[in-house]
Amino acid sequence: MTKLFRIGAESTAEALAEAPFIDEVGDLKTFLKSNPGLLGERVRMFGDEVDTGLGRIGLLAIDQSLEQAKLLLIELKNVPADTNILLQVLRYASWVSANPDSIKLLLQKDGVKTDNVDLKPRIVIVAPEIIDEALELSHFIAAFEFSFLEVKRFELGSEFLAVVNARLHTPDKVTAVTMQEEWDWDRYERDLKISADRIELAKWLVSHVQEVCAEKGWSLQFRFRKNYTPFQTAGSWNVFGTENRWAKGWCIWLKLPAEELGLAVPSWADQVSWLKEYHQIYFNVPNKHADLGELSRYFDEAYAYVAKVSGAGS
Repeated sequence: MTKLFRIGAESTAEALAEAPFIDEVGDLKTFLKSNPGLLGERVRMFGDEVDTGLGRIGLLAIDQSLEQAKLLLIELKNVPADTNILLQVLRYASWVSANPDSIKLLLQKDGVKTDNVDLKPRIVIVAPEIIDEALELSHFIAAFEFSFLEVKRFELGSEFLAVVNARLHTPDKVTAVTMQEEWDWDRYERDLKISADRIELAKWLVSHVQEVCAEKGWSLQFRFRKNYTPFQTAGSWNVFGTENRWAKGWCIWLKLPAEELGLAVPSWADQVSWLKEYHQIYFNVPNKHADLGELSRYFDEAYAYVAKVSGAGS
């Protein structure tokens, strides 16, 4: 049981009264919408009571603290959340996964660009208490990622205090070490349904970037991630990379200190995007006829910028 105490001037401990949430829609949801920071520093809500035909999703949000914003499906309970909630949220999550255009429309109505949002939802369950069995069972559901937050509210005069406890499943026995999900070209084609010709373009583009690194003497590590392949410093700072970003071609992106550096946009780039919050510029490479030499100064600027901000250049 969570208790919160106010310590007076004479070191007297006064227990604060808990102010339980009366209901999920009128109270708990309103409280979270007014205080989105309880869910994360850069969480932005955009969907409220979204009708799926199977029921209504309490809240939809995106976590913008990640390099690629993550879709959050938030289910609310004003009573302890047990295993019964899992079937309900799995139905909602399956609907979200099957209807990406509906989610994109909601994001666009809220003024959010959808090209840098991972639309596979993370399920976030918010309740005053999470029953251990729900945590344990979620561990066996591989299709979706789960987060569990216990949120309690306490009265302090005319104000409120909130206590947020992120619950994690801790198995009785350690059976394996959790590693970052492994990807490769074959899995891109098989699981992400990327066409063979686009995979070949991506391989050609990565090969060019590797040649640039070799010529410049840059010791960067090439990684596979879901939908993108970064080149990183030894401290795991992304410098540049390639990405499955647009429907055609393949994208190359680079970290830069600012959008305007007096650099010419490559003549072959049929799509260009700048993400200010990530200091990242994206160029779409339409085919293997692109003269990638036009990116030479971009590579230099990106490497110098990341070396500076990471401390590697000091």
